[in-house]
Amino acid sequence: MSASIRVLTYNVQMRSWAMEAGAQGSLTPYENVEDRAKLISKRILDSEWDYDVLCFQEVFDEDGRDALISHLKGKYPYRVEKAQGDSVST
Repeated sequence: MSASIRVLTYNVQMRSWAMEAGAQGSLTPYENVEDRAKLISKRILDSEWDYDVLCFQEVFDEDGRDALISHLKGKYPYRVEKAQGDSVST
């Protein structure tokens, strides 16, 4: 058993369409967040690093979130969607 833990933290900036509407100076929104989620997932799964924990920030787009979960659940079957106060939503 390893004495270390590998953690990946990744700000994917997967903003919802509503957040992008009228936003000035923002990154160009991707036309298909599912494709972007697939590319992100593939990079993680193909990485030489064997991550124990993945932490994503700014996954506001629900379709993108669902796609990340779908693509990664084989290797990463557990998730915490929101930690708030004394409760955790899984």
